[in-house]
Amino acid sequence: MPVPSYPSVPEHWKNPFGPYRQAPAEFGGNWWYVSPFTGTEPWLTQGGQVELPSYPAGFIDAFPKPSAKEFPKFGVSYQQAMSRWYDDLKYFKRAGLPEGFDTKAWDAARRLFIAWDMGEPMPFAGRYGFAVRFPNSLIPWFETSIMAAVEAAHHVIARYQISLRSAEVDVNKKHPFVPPDFFPEESE
Repeated sequence: MPVPSYPSVPEHWKNPFGPYRQAPAEFGGNWWYVSPFTGTEPWLTQGGQVELPSYPAGFIDAFPKPSAKEFPKFGVSYQQAMSRWYDDLKYFKRAGLPEGFDTKAWDAARRLFIAWDMGEPMPFAGRYGFAVRFPNSLIPWFETSIMAAVEAAHHVIARYQISLRSAEVDVNKKHPFVPPDFFPEESE
C-alpha cells in the first residue's frame, strides 16, 4: 500500500510535532506520512514512484552526503550540514585540478596530507573557485583553497588538527605548527 503524500499539509501535521515530513526538492518536495512502518524517508522506498537524483561527476566523492549520527561531536547540526550540502551541490562546477596546475607540487602535498592522517584530498571547483576537501578524514567538511593546500600544506595540517582538538578529538601525530596549548597533556 502506498504511503500518502501531499503537496501541502496543515501546519500542525508537519514534523517534528506531526506525522508528516517534507521530502527534499529533488524528490518532489511533497509532505509524506512518516511512522515506524514507513521509515523516516518514505519517498526513498516507494518503488519506482521517485527518480533518484543524479549528481555531477566527482561531487559525491568530495561532498559525501551528511549522516545525522556524525554531528553531535562537532557541534554542527544535521540540518545545517544538509543545507550546506545542498548549497555546495548548487555551486559545484567540477572535480579535479585547475587546467595547467603543477601536478608535481600537488602530488607532494597529497602525500603529505595522507601521511598526516587526513585521507585522500579531493580537489574541486566550487562557489569560491578551486578548493580541496578531505572527505575521508574525521572532519569530512574541512576544506581549504587549492593554493593553500599546495603552498602551505603544513599550515593546513595544523588548522585541521586544531579543529580536531577543538572538538576534543585525540590526535595521534601532533604537528609542530599546532600551538602547545592545544595539547595540554604535553604542556604541563
